[in-house]
Amino acid sequence: MRYPLCVVPAIILFTVISISAQKTENQASALYNAGVQKLGEGDAQGAIEPFSKAAALEPDNEQYVYSLGFAYYKANDLPKAEQLFVRATKLRPSDHLAFNQLGAVLFALGRPAEACDTFSTAVNLAPSEPQILENAGRACMSAERFKQAIAYLERGKEVNPDDFYVRVFLGYSYSKRREYKEAIVEFETAAKLNPTEPLVQYYLGSLYLAAKDKLAAIRQQKKVELLDASLGEKLYREIYGDKVVDVSDIKAFGPRE
Repeated sequence: MRYPLCVVPAIILFTVISISAQKTENQASALYNAGVQKLGEGDAQGAIEPFSKAAALEPDNEQYVYSLGFAYYKANDLPKAEQLFVRATKLRPSDHLAFNQLGAVLFALGRPAEACDTFSTAVNLAPSEPQILENAGRACMSAERFKQAIAYLERGKEVNPDDFYVRVFLGYSYSKRREYKEAIVEFETAAKLNPTEPLVQYYLGSLYLAAKDKLAAIRQQKKVELLDASLGEKLYREIYGDKVVDVSDIKAFGPRE
C-alpha cells in the first residue's frame, strides 16, 4: 500500500513513539522484577532503588507505586510509605490491598482512628477477607470504637472461628463495653486455642472476677499459676482483695501484618 507523502511523517512518528513506549515499559518491568527479587531476599532497602526507577518511568502504574510503598514500609520509613500508599489508592481506588497497607502504616504511626476509617474502606472493597476484618477490628478497638470493632471482629470470627487474635481482640472489645458474658466466651475460646499463653489465662480470670464469678476466678488462678508464677500471684491478690481489673493492656498482643 502506498500512502500520500503528507501521511508518511506521521506514520514514522507514531512508530518511533510506539517503539520508545515499549522500550520504557520493558525497562520498568525489568526494574520492577529486580525490586521483587530484592524483597524476596529480605532486602527491603535494596528494593527501594529499582522500584523507584520503575515508578519514575511509569508514574501511573499503581503496582509499581504500591510496591515502592511496601518497600519503604518494610524498611520502616513510615511517612514515605504513607505518601506512596495514598497515591496508590488514588491511582486505583478499587484496590483493597492498597487501603489495607495504608491502614497498617497509619496504625504503626499511632493514628488508630484514621487507620480504622482506612481499614473500613478496605473491608467495603473485600468484605470477606479475614486479615482485613481483623485489622479493621484491631484499629477500631485501639481507637475505642468498640461497637464498630465488634462488628468487624464478629464477621472475622465467622470467616475464621479459630483465629486466636480475633477472639482476643473481640473479647477485649466486649469487656470495654462491660459485656462480660460475651467477653468471657471469647477469652475461653482463645484460651483453648492457645492454652500456654499466660496473659490470656490471666485476663480470663480477671473477667470471671469482673463478672462476679469468684469460684471460676479461683479455679482459673490455679491454671495461671502453673504457667506464670508472677501472674498467678497477681490474680491471687486480685481475687482475695476483691479488686476488679481493667484489662486495657491486652493491646500488648500488638498488630499483625
